[in-house]
Amino acid sequence: WLQADHDGLTAKVLRAPERDEIAAPVQEQLIVELYSK
Repeated sequence: WLQADHDGLTAKVLRAPERDEIAAPVQEQLIVELYSK
């Protein structure tokens, strides 16, 4: 989903990432609870 050019220090987003492709520990339920207040 992401194309990186380490020599040129650039990156290109090819498509939106799927949930399992994101390494950040995100708890979607906590985000929903925060914004539903």
